[in-house]
Amino acid sequence: VQRDMSRNPLFDVMLVMQNNETTDLKLSGSEGEITGITSTIAKFDLTFNIAEQNGKYCIYIEYCTDLFNDETADSILKHFAETVKAECEKTEEKLGNYEMLTEADRNAWKKYNETDEVIEELSLLELVRRQCEKTPYRTAVVFENESITYDELWQKAGKIAGYLHSNGYGKDDSIAVSGERSIETVVNIIGILAAGCLYVPENPEYPEERNRYIRENSKCKERLDAESYTRNQMESYSPFYCENDPESIAYTIYTSGSTGLPKGVVIKNSAAANTIQDINRKFAVNEKSCIIGLSAFSFDLSVYDIFGALSTGAKLIIVRDQRDYEEIQGILNKYEVTFWNSVPAIMSMYLMSGGMGTDSLRNVLLSGDWIPITLPSKIRSEFVNTEVCSLGGATEGSIWSIYYPIIKVPDNMSSIPYGMPLANQKMLILNENGKLCPIGAVGEICIAGKGVAECYANQEDKTRKAFVEYSEFGRVYRTGDIGRLRAEGYIEF
Repeated sequence: VQRDMSRNPLFDVMLVMQNNETTDLKLSGSEGEITGITSTIAKFDLTFNIAEQNGKYCIYIEYCTDLFNDETADSILKHFAETVKAECEKTEEKLGNYEMLTEADRNAWKKYNETDEVIEELSLLELVRRQCEKTPYRTAVVFENESITYDELWQKAGKIAGYLHSNGYGKDDSIAVSGERSIETVVNIIGILAAGCLYVPENPEYPEERNRYIRENSKCKERLDAESYTRNQMESYSPFYCENDPESIAYTIYTSGSTGLPKGVVIKNSAAANTIQDINRKFAVNEKSCIIGLSAFSFDLSVYDIFGALSTGAKLIIVRDQRDYEEIQGILNKYEVTFWNSVPAIMSMYLMSGGMGTDSLRNVLLSGDWIPITLPSKIRSEFVNTEVCSLGGATEGSIWSIYYPIIKVPDNMSSIPYGMPLANQKMLILNENGKLCPIGAVGEICIAGKGVAECYANQEDKTRKAFVEYSEFGRVYRTGDIGRLRAEGYIEF
């Protein structure tokens, strides 16, 4: 470090960088020179230099061009300068509340969130009803040696709805469903929606104390399990089907509760239906598709498994045990499965256990957790006709909000990109004051648009903290996760 005495020695500091070499330092100042100081100097990727000149501060940066392009350097420099200005002005406005985006930043954000598409606003029940009328005799759901057609499912669900309606249950009433892996669980869910109610799935593998909390917190009026249809003689009830109401609540799914008691995420029909129709479009799910149902019904990936299949005429094959790779392999081969939707760990386990690929599988969707960087290539080596896609978001964003088709993972990539927003959804990186961050700047990942949940069931304080209304973005869910928008056009988690 050497002070340049030709200018003001208090402010003008020139940094001389060397590549991790031990070097002698020479410090010059008004009191003379100090020499012989030995130190190890690291090579810096980014250096700020500040000098006072003619009554002004001059700021410039030096940067490694292997890591930063000109646009990123300009953005960083502007951000730094505006921070200094805001601090010096000492206004009442909180530091960081100023506009920091360059024109390039604004254009990048605008392009990134151009996601508006025309998707019909429907309830989940209406999606199923249309398909049941279109393909009544096709197989809808299979579990082990049992199956049910679309028409049989629709008629049976109508009788469940008739039972609920006769007992005075309807719009905004929560009905718990026990969540066994069975055809009956799917029929119960459709029946609950047909009654105009919302379903609240339990997990039979959870402790009863947790399931009881879920029922009590969501104020469930009734609970259906796999034996309810027979036990309550629902066959004798007249079928009932509510009218299509996209604005009604479809379900409440409880999160893991890793930071305390689980939170019940309340999702509207139109929000979930938007995601499901968008995914079906993007991945060409149709009557010829076969979806393997790996996720528990208490996990929101199952919402797509059920309604992604039943809204297209596809066949849903429910897996008894997602940890049994032999069962999974048998299903993949027997039913020529085309669509896989799970957390990465399930696919990793299947491949590590010796699971073999099939030619029929066309799409693998991975979400809910970090995707190992080597997993996509392993999948493609086993399933040669498969495309792999990462999806993400939050339960509070109606299953998924963001996606990234994994075509190829470059050698220098340290993680799978989080991706781009789905149709009619918006992804934002906001600072602590609710302002968009410049390209490359780190902030909180937030979700806006069609998929944002209504609230947390009967938890007003948590709802108020997580769901925030912004004049610029509308209603936003603050995920608490950290990320940034990269210049390449995707969010990095």
